[in-house]
Amino acid sequence: MKLIKRLALFCFAIYANDLHATIWQVGPSRPYPAPSAVASLVEDGDIVDIDAGLYTGDVAKWFANNLLLRSIGGGVRPSEGWWKQCRGKSHLGNKRQ
Repeated sequence: MKLIKRLALFCFAIYANDLHATIWQVGPSRPYPAPSAVASLVEDGDIVDIDAGLYTGDVAKWFANNLLLRSIGGGVRPSEGWWKQCRGKSHLGNKRQ
């Protein structure tokens, strides 16, 4: 019986964050057309669902921690010139400058 209680508590702890997370929907037919549109809006622990596709010229700095970025309906990939647009710097960070 103690094992079941411990397992239930463990499962609750794992999924408790999702109970308070905001789910952001990104895509051409969604409220936010590109990932950069929500980058400054998300908070720690939020979930960003991104429709499959090519987001040409879309670069953003992400400051929130523990984000869950999910691809919906296939792969999401940055544009061909993404690395040049980022100027060789990672734009997924967890420190505010």
